[in-house]
Amino acid sequence: MIRVVTGHICSGKSRFVDENATAGSVVIDMDRIALSLSPRGTNHHAYSDTMRDIARAARNAAFDEAVKLHDAGLVEDVWAIHAYPSQQDIEGYRRRGWQVIDIKSDDATVMARARAERPSHIVQELERRLDRPRITRVFRASS
Repeated sequence: MIRVVTGHICSGKSRFVDENATAGSVVIDMDRIALSLSPRGTNHHAYSDTMRDIARAARNAAFDEAVKLHDAGLVEDVWAIHAYPSQQDIEGYRRRGWQVIDIKSDDATVMARARAERPSHIVQELERRLDRPRITRVFRASS
């Protein structure tokens, strides 16, 4: 099964995947990829925008390869974290039969976690996103 886990910054996406992925699962987490590409000692989420862009490209390539291997029957479970997918992304995931799991945490909880665990630019990004209404995801059954 391919699962895409979505949700706000600090909503618990990585924790959810860590608690539910099993041995042999492929886990694609852009933040872990960015950290693995950064010099030792780089603080979690404290990498540059350039490093984030490189990690995003690596994540996309890893996801494409994991899907190919899954479709070929060589990988059973793929877990991909995609914090803020577009409506088009969500619809595409669903069309392919992938499970989309939206992790919900209240605004106060995610802000407290962000302030305690993330650099200030990530906190500011979360504040901007919390000020915007989230897309209501409406899916129509095909006839």
